[in-house]
Amino acid sequence: MVKRLLNALLFPPIKIGSTGPSERTKLHLPEHPDTPIELKRTQRKKTIAFRVANNCIKVMAPKRLALYRIQQLLNKRSEWIGRQLEYQASLPEDLAPSEPQYVDGAPITYLGKRYRLAISHIPKTKQGIKFHSGRLRVNLPIKRQSHEAIKNLLSSWYQQRAEERLPTLVEQLSKKIGVSYGDIQIRHFKSRWGSCRADGRLQFNWRLMMAPSSIIEYVVVHELCHR
Repeated sequence: MVKRLLNALLFPPIKIGSTGPSERTKLHLPEHPDTPIELKRTQRKKTIAFRVANNCIKVMAPKRLALYRIQQLLNKRSEWIGRQLEYQASLPEDLAPSEPQYVDGAPITYLGKRYRLAISHIPKTKQGIKFHSGRLRVNLPIKRQSHEAIKNLLSSWYQQRAEERLPTLVEQLSKKIGVSYGDIQIRHFKSRWGSCRADGRLQFNWRLMMAPSSIIEYVVVHELCHR
């Protein structure tokens, strides 16, 4: 009864036949009035999850959780949501997820610099990636020079570069900030560049290796500040 009364007060019913707001527009944050909020009902039993991506706040909540309760929890997360929106807005647009064309002569980015792909046919035992004459040369057997094979080889190469550079950078910056941290993991994320787990574990997107060094440092400092 109390939940129904609160819902009626906070979210007035829409008259049948009207074109009032959908459920996604009923939730709001005064601090971010222009940011859309999407609500998705899930099979979760108790927990509610918030995600910020593409300048949109996405909420996943149990089917039976009252809207007024979701609004209360949303208000409590307002500060965190603001930080996420600011953080994502600071990242360069050319790092937005997109599917490049992995063909000879296509542009590729590494540490903020643009290179051209050079696809070479070599024996299977010598396949790999290296810089040569200002180009990023991908060496693959002719039978494996498919879009997917080149993509997978480049992903592995970026991940290896991240595994080589990021632990040293994290160690250096953590000493300046004065915080500790746990394991460092390099992951593939679709919509975020890093995360800090409750146990101190740091996770970074291998795509960071496409960004300039200043952006990489910014992301590392951002995650360390959670500590």
